[in-house]
Amino acid sequence: MGCRAWFVLGGLLLCNASLQASEMPATAASTAAPTKLQQQLRQRDREIGDLKRQVGQQESKSRQANERLQQQEQAIADLQHQLEAVQKAAPVTGQQENPPKK
Repeated sequence: MGCRAWFVLGGLLLCNASLQASEMPATAASTAAPTKLQQQLRQRDREIGDLKRQVGQQESKSRQANERLQQQEQAIADLQHQLEAVQKAAPVTGQQENPPKK
């Protein structure tokens, strides 16, 4: 996973921790129903899992786009070399022997 993805996930985990802390004051935490907390944790875990999957998909798309770009750049470089070879093989003259008729 790229640095950007870890940064996003770290931020999400920090937000998750701060939300949990702000949702439940210290006195209420001891009296809250464990099932409600467990449900909230499971929901947060699902959200984190979804976000991880989305980050993975975006990274995959980014890698694929990068590969396509590299292939296109290589094709351009090849065409430029071919053009240079043709230009060297057939020197350009100042006048055309048979100018096109209008």
